[in-house]
Order: sequence, then C-alpha cells, then structure tokens
Amino acid sequence: MTLISLLIVMALERVTSKNPAWHVHALVGKYHAWLDDRRNIASQQSILSVALIALIPALLAYLFILLSNNLIITFGMQLLVLWVCLGCPITRKSYKRYLQSANKKDFEACALHSISFGNSSGDLNKVGEQLVYINYRQYAAIVIWFVLLGVPGVIFYSILKEWQIYSNALPTCGKVDSHEQIKSHEQIKSHEQIKSHEQIKSHEQIKSHEQIKSFQPDIDTNELSDDLHHQNTPINRLMHIIDWLPVRITGLGFLVVGHFSRATAVWLPIWFDTDSQAKTMLNKMSVAAEDVDVNDQTQECIERPCTMVRLVKRNIIFMLVVVSVLTMVGAVA
Repeated sequence: MTLISLLIVMALERVTSKNPAWHVHALVGKYHAWLDDRRNIASQQSILSVALIALIPALLAYLFILLSNNLIITFGMQLLVLWVCLGCPITRKSYKRYLQSANKKDFEACALHSISFGNSSGDLNKVGEQLVYINYRQYAAIVIWFVLLGVPGVIFYSILKEWQIYSNALPTCGKVDSHEQIKSHEQIKSHEQIKSHEQIKSHEQIKSHEQIKSFQPDIDTNELSDDLHHQNTPINRLMHIIDWLPVRITGLGFLVVGHFSRATAVWLPIWFDTDSQAKTMLNKMSVAAEDVDVNDQTQECIERPCTMVRLVKRNIIFMLVVVSVLTMVGAVA
C-alpha cells in the first residue's frame, strides 16, 4: 500500500489544485495558535518539549490506525495524510510567476517572487538551490519518512518542519502578504518602496536591504531564510537531527540521477559532517550533480532553476523506483 498511496497522491497533486487551507502548513498554524492561546509555547525550552508537540498527534494517528485494524481505513488514512503533507501549492504558484517574469526579462519581479518562496536575499543566483531545498522539505523528506515510519513518521516530520517556520519567522513575517503584493509587475511598481521603474533598473538595487526588507515573505511560503536556519533554538537543533538521514538519502539519489563521480566526491564527506545545515549540504550536492552553462542573465534566471528542478524530479522518480523494488522483495508493505 505504501507505493500505491504515494503514486495516487503524487498523481492527484500534479493534476489538481490543492486548497492551501488543506495543506499541513495551515493546519499546523492553527495548532500553533491553539497552543499559544494556552501559553504552552512560551514554556518550551528544550528539544524534548518541542518533540512532544509533534509526537502527540503522530501517536494519536498511530493509535487510531492500530485500534481500527482495518485495511481500508489505514489506506484512507495514508491517502489523507499524504495529501495534506505532500507538496506546496503556494510555492508552486510563486515559481510559475517567477518563470513568467523571467521569460519577460523582468528581473526585478523575479527577485521579488523568489523572496516569496524563501530566497531571502533576492539573489537570482541562489534560486535553483532554494528550489532544491523546497523539494526536499515538501517531497523527498516526506517520501522517506513515509517509507520508514508510515503515517506517524510523516505527521511527526511535517509538524516539526512547519513548526520551525512559525517559531522562527512568525514575529517578523506575520503582517506581510507577499503573494498579493506581487501578483503583477504593476502592483510591484506601485509599492511605496518602488515608486518608479527607474528606481529598480539594476539588479543591485533590488538586492538592497531597504527594498528587500519591505518584501519579507508571508509565513505561508513554507520556507525559512538562511539567517533563521542558524538560530540556536530547540526547534532548529531538533530539525538538524531529524534531517540527518533524509538529507543523505536524498544526496544518494542526486549522485545516481546526476553526475555520479563528481557528486560522490561531495556526498561521501557529508557523512562525517555534523555541523553543516541541511540546506547547505543539499546545495553542494545538487551543484555537483548538475552542470549549468549560462551565458546571460535571462539564462541564469531560467536555465539554472529549471535544471535543478529537473534534477529533483528525477530524484523523486528514483525514490519511487526504489520503493517499488523494496515492495517487490517484501521489505516495504
């Protein structure tokens, strides 16, 4: 059922438009607000207390499946949890807008759209790597935890990754709706920080701190900026531990579906690297696994991100092939 559940949900996720209200990010937001109203969040001072926040819903789901002892209910539970936790409709829309702006050579809008999916600096050179990290959090890691621990594993990981966003980013990002602000280039130019096209002629102006600050992404973007990753908080330390194995499994996929010898030279040392963040290691492996030859800024905005997206798509297909083989030999139910 593991393979069938993954194939069904991924197929539906590709051909249908998921309501953001049914994504785990929105549900964890309600969970976060519910606990915040009861003053339980302020008291969390340890990794254990943060882990319990995600562990309780996961255990409840496990007990429900165990007590029901029904194949149809279990299958339905798998489909529901995967549908809620897999993918990110908001990021997909932002990426489509980014590509539309890139095709129009509107690099200023590209920078602003990239901010909405976690590229905090607006640097167009980092868009490809940011997309690799988004795919890892929204697809690869979910698949890995589903195969390893089933529904409880998906719930546990999904709550923690979304909790990390709310805990770190909510105080600074809660008042900004970036997706509404950058629906069109006309809205971007009408913003009080960018009153005329002459003010944003150069890419260097777009990356200036004053302009970027006014376009901090809304919390619904589901991604963290680089500076938030390095904050020494209980949730960040816990996620560093939780991501240890999935990052290395994802890296293995990169070297299989990408440039094997070059990616292997990067992948092997990360097994002994306990300090680097998950995003940093994924970036190194993805760059090593793919060759991106660009000649101008337009190609930089389109070719590099598209190349990285093709890499992660091949990696997901590789994971599904591995799951199918494990299913045939009886290692996965």
